[in-house]
Amino acid sequence: MDLVQFAAHTAYLDPMYGTGRLVRPRAEDDIGPLEGVDPRRIWLPNCDEYATVPELSLHWADWESAVQELYHRGWEVLEDDDGDMLVSGTSEDGRVAIGLYTKSIIGDPDWLEIEAAIRELCAAADVRPR
Repeated sequence: MDLVQFAAHTAYLDPMYGTGRLVRPRAEDDIGPLEGVDPRRIWLPNCDEYATVPELSLHWADWESAVQELYHRGWEVLEDDDGDMLVSGTSEDGRVAIGLYTKSIIGDPDWLEIEAAIRELCAAADVRPR
């Protein structure tokens, strides 16, 4: 299992079976924009103009960075049938785990192997699976 620590998020990755969890921080621990910064209008890299970012905060910025870094490593966020992030568990203190996947390095593991890997990831992340 690989562990990738970002500023506020932590990724638990099992490339052997192609499954992972990105554990989000508690919402109440978020830090908003500095006083005097309009969170709705901020200059983003690779943009030619200001963008509207209503959720600008430490957690938002770290989420964007974490997902981008994981994508470059070959990981993607799992989505449910409606196209929303797949919440795959929660911790006792309110942190939410989002499902991740990548191509398994052993080919096509069977579901029993994947389920065992998910249990190990959830135990390492201290989250209850859904």
